[in-house]
Amino acid sequence: MVFYNISENYTYMSIDTEILQRVQSSRVVEMDTIVLFITVTTYALCLLIPVLLYLYGEFRQQKVLKHKAFQLILALALNALLVGIVKYSINRPRPYTAVASVEQLASAGSPSFPSGHTACAFVVAATLCFMFKDKRLRFLVCLWAVSVAYSRLALGVHYPSDVLGAVIIGTLCAFAGQAVFTYRWNRNSL
Repeated sequence: MVFYNISENYTYMSIDTEILQRVQSSRVVEMDTIVLFITVTTYALCLLIPVLLYLYGEFRQQKVLKHKAFQLILALALNALLVGIVKYSINRPRPYTAVASVEQLASAGSPSFPSGHTACAFVVAATLCFMFKDKRLRFLVCLWAVSVAYSRLALGVHYPSDVLGAVIIGTLCAFAGQAVFTYRWNRNSL
């Protein structure tokens, strides 16, 4: 498994640790509350967005928006399944338990690789980018997803490779949700 080989390679781990230490040492301590807020609200936003999308579709009587809400829920469910399987298959320790210089600023209970928060944020961001053409919306959701990824590093709960793996998994789950939605939508419109 590619992720397993990357997470166990010593040279890569030292680069991973060095990047994490630089992120932590360059953080602005006064911003820790905001960074923690970004992390703490990630899962709530990931669940709230499809609910709001569905309710807005119901209110506007737009069936396509309700379908898009289900597309996002499908992608999030697939993401949760894959992240859980990979996390417990690799079982990588958190950086604050393996590297003495890494300061833990948030709680974390599961294994480190991949970052569940980051994967979830990238599922939502990528799916919304597929759904909507508004450049401002796309910019904002991508900025939010990158902020979530950064927060996981700054808080000392993930290595950069955890975040990178999560970006890949989350984006692939968004592509899978888009493919299923497009296939079903095209089949139903025949």
